[in-house]
Amino acid sequence: MRGRREHGVWSAVLGVACVAALVVGCRAGGDPAAEHAAQIEAGSEVYDTRCATCHEVEGGLGPRLSARALAGYETAARLVGYLRLTMPYGAAGTLSDDQYWSVVAYLAASRELARWEGRLEGREVRLSAVGNAENAEAGVP
Repeated sequence: MRGRREHGVWSAVLGVACVAALVVGCRAGGDPAAEHAAQIEAGSEVYDTRCATCHEVEGGLGPRLSARALAGYETAARLVGYLRLTMPYGAAGTLSDDQYWSVVAYLAASRELARWEGRLEGREVRLSAVGNAENAEAGVP
């Protein structure tokens, strides 16, 4: 009886370990294009629910987040650091690290500030408004 119980426990432990390895392996070695798109989509959702009410409405508390203003932070990591310290307004630091990185990925992609593969965090991604469509329309090189 004891042998069966121990076998069952070890089978369960092994099963959990395999599932954990699969989840970690998928995140670490998954499809970069799918990870990239998923992070931008997640950032869009967070931005729409936590940021747009101040930054996307006329008379909102915050300014519109133009490509030029965001590029002033120079890197995605600096922008994430600033957002962690200041946003959301009145509730700074209340988003998860993943949410802050996803919002920056969304902003960088939607404002054409950078190109990268996979997830944004952990990469030295420079932000630049040069060649951005918004600047092209305004005549900025």
